[in-house]
Amino acid sequence: MSIYVLFTKVNDDFGQITAMNPKPYPEQLGDGWYMSLNDVIPRPENIPNMDAVPYIDLKSKEIYYQYFETPPPPQPLDEQIDELKLAVAELTMMIAAPQA
Repeated sequence: MSIYVLFTKVNDDFGQITAMNPKPYPEQLGDGWYMSLNDVIPRPENIPNMDAVPYIDLKSKEIYYQYFETPPPPQPLDEQIDELKLAVAELTMMIAAPQA
């Protein structure tokens, strides 16, 4: 049995894997090749605050991972809304205050 490894070529040496599919449809075939399941397909390491991105060495067909820092989660909307309400209230007080 084999698996189709689809990748985006980064340069002549390696490509970023975008999908691994055991039964791709013809329209899903692109830059990629079939690999035997006997080939080593490593699992990513679980590193806190890091995202694993799979790559393939185009000469040896070896799969490996590069790790990138996970961006911090966005501020919750409730907090953003509260900050905006406070800013509007402060501006309203500034406008309503008598000018000396």
